[in-house]
Amino acid sequence: MRPPSTSAPKPSSEHGVSSGSAWSAAHGARRCLVTLLAALGLIHCGGGSSGLFSGSGAGTGGAAGDMIGSSAGTSGGIGSSAGTGGTGAPVTCSSGVACGTECVDTQSNASHCGDCATKCPLAAACSGGECTCPSGQQVCGTDCANLATDAAHCGSCDRACPLAATCSAGQCVCPQNTELCGDACADTSSDAAHCGACDRACPKGGICADAACMCPPEQATLCSNECVDLQSSFAHCGDCGASCVNNQICDAGSCTCAVGQTDCNASAENPGCADLTSTAAHCGDCDTACVNNQVCKNGGCTCAAGQADCNGSSIKPGCADLTSTAAHCGSCDVQCPGNEPCIDSKCGCPVGQTLCGDNCVDLSSDPMNCSACGKQCPSGNFCSNGQCLKSPCDLLCTTPEQVSLGDDGFRVDPVGTAARCLEVKGYAPTQTNARIVCWNFDASRSLRVNGQSVPCLLDAGFSLTASRAGGYCVQVGAGGTDSAGLLLPTR
Repeated sequence: MRPPSTSAPKPSSEHGVSSGSAWSAAHGARRCLVTLLAALGLIHCGGGSSGLFSGSGAGTGGAAGDMIGSSAGTSGGIGSSAGTGGTGAPVTCSSGVACGTECVDTQSNASHCGDCATKCPLAAACSGGECTCPSGQQVCGTDCANLATDAAHCGSCDRACPLAATCSAGQCVCPQNTELCGDACADTSSDAAHCGACDRACPKGGICADAACMCPPEQATLCSNECVDLQSSFAHCGDCGASCVNNQICDAGSCTCAVGQTDCNASAENPGCADLTSTAAHCGDCDTACVNNQVCKNGGCTCAAGQADCNGSSIKPGCADLTSTAAHCGSCDVQCPGNEPCIDSKCGCPVGQTLCGDNCVDLSSDPMNCSACGKQCPSGNFCSNGQCLKSPCDLLCTTPEQVSLGDDGFRVDPVGTAARCLEVKGYAPTQTNARIVCWNFDASRSLRVNGQSVPCLLDAGFSLTASRAGGYCVQVGAGGTDSAGLLLPTR
């Protein structure tokens, strides 16, 4: 019989706020300590007995139970279901082991056998903390198996029989007229891998008939453990070991060249079968080889289409493209001076480019050769009109305002009446031409883009040419009206 429930003393209002706070802190500390000790298995609560720092109590509609500093009422308590709607703390058990939200006997519970994590097979029971299968069966992983008849566990756990086999008395048994060979049931009378006995393999290309290996009629000769056709085998042409050479074929038991090819195997250079109409090493006959980069066409050495025959050149003999070969620029033996390239049959770099070393470069935009060969811009800088620049407004103004991309482009509306320096980066529209559109500018108000004066135009706007250091620097003079605005549209 449980003792009468008592209510734990509550902090009196006579003690004021500080007294109540101290009581709450002490009460919380006791609860934390007991919860920790219960988790470590050092104490157990329940069964009506009082635990460490505990006092029993019961509330309306609630059962009496162990409580840490418990109080009667509707809130419930730690380790009990005191009061209506009480939730309780993590499960602690007076007997058994707490597995999740329940107390279980791990010596007999098949879902928690021996420990919380071990679940017995469906047909097994738990006895003494061990899973026990029905008589004649034993635990194999998640199954109870009869090792005498279970094809998945034949003779021992996880020893599976071949797909077609059964398990009898702990031994895998193959169907009639087959026998167990390794992990397969084989018909030793016809299986080329197990012919007459397990693991007795027939020669390559051979067949097994009546438990004996033989070569099929189309490959009737056995050569070095391989069934071959002496009439067509490259390695055994006419006789075992008689191999054809180079790109010959075996035809009717003799090594020969394919139709359309000539036997040039006696040639000192590039022996083999060759098409004398198109083989550069044997052009027209076995001993004639085309030189340099000539090709063989219709049995004669010539240059490929688009190339001129400059094989008589003392500078660089060979076939050459006269539009781009520096040694034969425009015609054979016309060599471009120095490192000048040949472009469109003329020596020199294209208009607007300069030869720097071996390359033609644009000195106005090449950061490795900015305004002069070898003049390299600092890392991260652009070369714009021959100047090394950090950003579009570099050297034009000191504190530019960055303009962000909006739905219709880079818009500043209103511009205001003060002078402003605006920096636009990454403006490269694909749905319209690059341009600046502005409105409500007084005639006296200046507008400059990348240092150049431009007119303020509505609708079509003013077309912008080359960018500056990856963008545009827009400088607006002071004056005008508050309603002035501008846009670099993207559509």
